[in-house]
Amino acid sequence: MDNTPYDDVFRTLLTDCTELMIPVVNEIFHTKYTGEETICLLQNEHFIKMPDGSMN
Repeated sequence: MDNTPYDDVFRTLLTDCTELMIPVVNEIFHTKYTGEETICLLQNEHFIKMPDGSMN
């Protein structure tokens, strides 16, 4: 799977700078969240274990 630089930046934002997600959501969706909301990060990737033991 090829990632784009945008994927890498967004993933870094989610994992290392979670507090910046509220301003990003507010800007993109024209919402007015305060930043006091709880952000729950959930897995969005699934891995398939191949017969030879490798992960895909």
